[in-house]
Amino acid sequence: MHIVKALHPDYDKLVDVMKHGPIIKCELSKKGKYTVLQLVEHYHYDLARVFRLDPKETTEDHVSWTVEQLSEWKDVKRMAWDQWHFKYKKDAEKFITLFNLRWAR
Repeated sequence: MHIVKALHPDYDKLVDVMKHGPIIKCELSKKGKYTVLQLVEHYHYDLARVFRLDPKETTEDHVSWTVEQLSEWKDVKRMAWDQWHFKYKKDAEKFITLFNLRWAR
């Protein structure tokens, strides 16, 4: 173990991140006339101190919650497992606020 820590000083931080899983964030991009929202896993251990993912929660939980919420929204279309197209950027930004409030740690 001492050799591993000598070769990689951040070993303990990385182990901690792997125990708690990724940070799920919403990312926006533009595709044609649509604003694309995608749920993305991040493994930055600097952020892991602030935003802890509950080990019982998975990316699937985040996606399922998002599917349930956006099923009622107008002008939103699911395009992939973790991706939605919004007609209006303002609506995508509004959803990100809701997402961040729901999954805040």
